[in-house]
Amino acid sequence: MTVLWVLLIRLFTELPRSITAVGWAELPENDYNRIASALLILMMTGGIVFRRKLQVRFALQQVLVAVALLMVFYTGWAVHTFHQVGMSYTGIGVVIMRYLMEILIAIFFWNFVRSERDLHRIKSIFYLPAILLIFLITFLQIATSSFENIQGVDRLIGPFGNPNTLAAFMHFFIVITIVLYVQEKGPKFWLLLLAQYVILLYTGSITMTLAHLLFLFYVGVSNRWYKSKLFYYATVVIVPMALAAFVIKLDAIQDRLAILFNTDTFELHSGSSILWRWEAWTSYISLLDSPLKWLFGLGIGTHRSIFLNGYPGSLTGIFEAPGTHNDYLAVLVDFGLLGLILFFICLRAVLRYLRSLEKVDPKVRYFRYYIYSLLFAMLSENMIDQLSMSLGILFLVSYCKTVYLKKHERSIA
Repeated sequence: MTVLWVLLIRLFTELPRSITAVGWAELPENDYNRIASALLILMMTGGIVFRRKLQVRFALQQVLVAVALLMVFYTGWAVHTFHQVGMSYTGIGVVIMRYLMEILIAIFFWNFVRSERDLHRIKSIFYLPAILLIFLITFLQIATSSFENIQGVDRLIGPFGNPNTLAAFMHFFIVITIVLYVQEKGPKFWLLLLAQYVILLYTGSITMTLAHLLFLFYVGVSNRWYKSKLFYYATVVIVPMALAAFVIKLDAIQDRLAILFNTDTFELHSGSSILWRWEAWTSYISLLDSPLKWLFGLGIGTHRSIFLNGYPGSLTGIFEAPGTHNDYLAVLVDFGLLGLILFFICLRAVLRYLRSLEKVDPKVRYFRYYIYSLLFAMLSENMIDQLSMSLGILFLVSYCKTVYLKKHERSIA
């Protein structure tokens, strides 16, 4: 229970970024963020090491040992890379902390959840307070028109200081809302969904909106919406509403498109995020200038730091970018082709495991569709080492553990 409260605090360590961005106050952010992250990691580590009921199967122990050895190797390799370019090692530690948090969350909550009651505790202690606080902050910003102008468009940043980050959380929370409440389908379910969709659309994040539409496509095909009369009745209402929203937001859409490219000649502007991403990808790939680097990458934390201003010796003279904005490229830069192959092997194993659990609880498929949508979003964003991914792992592991227990009970019966 204490870990859940600390995780809730960790979620809102991003809050100062929002308050500062909309001009409500000037507050520091990184210290809160890192202190809460470190506290959470220490608590989970202590629970795993000192509490006997927190156990890991032998097969998983072997996997974790292999992961630990790889992290040690890639940390040493990153130190070598940063030493060559004269950079601070701080960036390595920050990224290691993010990956470590995800690994510990998976181990901790797999052991923590021992019945559906524990899943209900997670929902009541973490999910509901988190979503209500996000609603409070974001709808207050909407009511006070406290938006941030990003690339010529006013966009909602919520409690996270970045529209894309807020959109990633909304995409995640919508999926969790569907998993937790879809069987009830009462007023709470529809109100939660409506509020979250309003926030998602206000963020103006094209990538996460498209990712969520991909998720809905999989859900619709799986549930055979095309055979439901209700689907076509709803279409009569939703399509006119969507067209009306398009007309109301037409000026903002045109402004956004005009910044991305010349709407007459379709040439990309120098300030276009599309062109910027292409230049970033080119700059990161240029770092892989030897077969050894292509095979093993440059070391953990490189993609987050080497082109980021603020680190001694960073290569911002060549290019400035807070990450690759492409997770596949991020894995390639940090871990090389070896790491990218291992990533896809692990991904395939997770998807196969989810399919096996779907036979016990069909709702598990929503997590599989969520992963598909993330794989799309990862083409233009960095998602793997973000807090939204940590929360996704928390609910994925917790829910799968309850389904695993059901499967185990059936096999015994």
